[in-house]
Amino acid sequence: MKKLLLTLAFAVAATVSAFAQIGVTAGYATSTTSYIVGSSSYKDPAMNGAFVEGFYQLPVSSILSIEPGIRYTFLTGKTSGSLMGATLTGTATEHYIGVPVMAHLQFEFGNDMAFFAFAGPTFEYGISGTYTTSISAGGSSASKPSQLFDDSYSALDMLIGAGAGLEFHNFRLSAGYHYGFLDRNPKSSDNVTRDAQFLVGLSLLF
Repeated sequence: MKKLLLTLAFAVAATVSAFAQIGVTAGYATSTTSYIVGSSSYKDPAMNGAFVEGFYQLPVSSILSIEPGIRYTFLTGKTSGSLMGATLTGTATEHYIGVPVMAHLQFEFGNDMAFFAFAGPTFEYGISGTYTTSISAGGSSASKPSQLFDDSYSALDMLIGAGAGLEFHNFRLSAGYHYGFLDRNPKSSDNVTRDAQFLVGLSLLF
């Protein structure tokens, strides 16, 4: 029985490997942080950047596959204002490593083209984040950097996302929206902080 099970396991693994496909994606990323304080809510200006991702497509049926991957996302943004003749500028820079696990539905419609939709979670961790405050007045300036991912802003997040796109030969064009499920400021009971991302990417399948 053990030999039979091992034989079947190797056969399934070989079949999956034969039909599995590797891909890489690169594209544009934008992220918005929202805050809910009591009955009020507001958002920070959007941060913009880029992402790269490698994924592995594991077929479940003729139209359904599971796509785990690993993603690196870079985001940066700037805010500015004035106070009593001084100019204040805040610059944020964030780097994330994420592990998306997407269910992928694909529908062929001829000419080697297909429409696809995807949905699933992304487990994300902020590996580096800085916020630099700069003040300039009367021809002089000063700046002070601070770390974003400290005790007041969690580096860990889980996003739930969905999107769609088109596949042509070995290329994909996709767009997806991913909403942060976790409170990024869990130590505060007065407000809820959540991130949301929008990604547009071009993939190459091997």
